[in-house]
Amino acid sequence: MLAPAGGERQKDVRCSAVGYSPLDLDPVVLPLVEGRTVLDLGCGFGHWGQLLRTHYHSEDQALRAAVTGVDAFEPNITFCRAGGAYEAVVAGDAVEFLAAQRSAAFDTVLATELIEHLARERGERLLAEA
Repeated sequence: MLAPAGGERQKDVRCSAVGYSPLDLDPVVLPLVEGRTVLDLGCGFGHWGQLLRTHYHSEDQALRAAVTGVDAFEPNITFCRAGGAYEAVVAGDAVEFLAAQRSAAFDTVLATELIEHLARERGERLLAEA
């Protein structure tokens, strides 16, 4: 089902300011993904979209997840659209996008490296909506 994430390269990359690499999340997050529809809030440069394409049921095209990315930064949107890892990439506010979705519209919602960029009230709303 899941191909191994990580590797020697990831063990060598660290953010000196916080003491870990965002890549350390790969083997933690990927096994938590369930279902065929995934929402990647704050998709950035498409890290999760690409990993889901290559590591989540990558051996069987029919089981691959359809991933939707949402980001507020237009250069990220352009980059992710060009990369092809997402079924759809939406320019907009992650919290508002999530609030507009019907209940259980996505099997998995990813919002890694996002909540720390939100004011407390918006972070609480994000968690309530997810």
